[in-house]
Amino acid sequence: MKDVVTIGWSQITWIPTNAQGAIIGLKGLWTRIVKDVAYNYLDLRLVNFRSHTMKQWEVIHVELDGLF
Repeated sequence: MKDVVTIGWSQITWIPTNAQGAIIGLKGLWTRIVKDVAYNYLDLRLVNFRSHTMKQWEVIHVELDGLF
């Protein structure tokens, strides 16, 4: 683990899913990671999330794809 942090690689998190892709375990971990990433890019003072740009959403999706 120390080498991973030193080199700067992301640790990939495995979340168990069923054949349809629905999360069947560790849902709390998944929710926490998604929130942490979203809070880094979204302005939570905005009431309507549609006010965010598509670029912000794309950056979130790219980062989450790298984590899961």
